[in-house]
Amino acid sequence: MDVNVMIIRIMSHIVAECEYERMIGESCRGIDVNMSYDNFFLWNKACLEELSYEDLSWVWGLCKRLKLDRQSIVMMDLEDCGLWTASAIFYDTKKRLVIVHPR
Repeated sequence: MDVNVMIIRIMSHIVAECEYERMIGESCRGIDVNMSYDNFFLWNKACLEELSYEDLSWVWGLCKRLKLDRQSIVMMDLEDCGLWTASAIFYDTKKRLVIVHPR
């Protein structure tokens, strides 16, 4: 698959603007709270553009699994051991991939 097509498809899995606004409201440590959603979106695109084809393919595979089977990727924190279905992704300020679940 063409790199640009993969990036466009992956970008549809970046957290939505309403979720981003909540992240700002909660002072999320993984983002620059002074960044607009448009700039946050472009930041994520730039992070994807830096990836090798192999890594980009891996992220695309993850995104396909997020969309196709909402139960295939589940997350758990060890504080309360609750299971949460993964729903979106973004790159934090250190360019680390973050997998998001709804609250």
